[in-house]
Amino acid sequence: MNEDAGIVPPGGSAMVEAVRLFNERAYYESHDVLEEEWADARGTRREALKALVKLAAGMYHLQTSGYRGAESLLSSGLAALDGLPPDAVFVEISPLRAPIARCLEKIRTLESGGAVEWTEEDLPRLSLVPDKLTRGGSAVGA
Repeated sequence: MNEDAGIVPPGGSAMVEAVRLFNERAYYESHDVLEEEWADARGTRREALKALVKLAAGMYHLQTSGYRGAESLLSSGLAALDGLPPDAVFVEISPLRAPIARCLEKIRTLESGGAVEWTEEDLPRLSLVPDKLTRGGSAVGA
């Protein structure tokens, strides 16, 4: 049985779906879910979702060898993370920085004609913030 079944961030399961899709490298689909959430969001949540939309779109461009678009979107998404609270959208923001920076470094190498080897650690993964999740209306672990 899946331990995480029934655990969702406040407001619904869209973030769980976006995280699942992103981590399965379905970046285009993750982008679509995140963009729908972004359209209705306000304040800090909106800014955080905008950053995640850019990161998902950037990873999609990287996946399809659109290096120029990937570099632009990943750079602006990474910059948009600056100043955000660590759990602005119930996704851990800080762990995204290093893998996005590695992706950007490798993209620049590819753009200059170099060869790169990708590892699993090079690809960013999204993680939900555990203490912000709820199960049936109460905080997990409460």
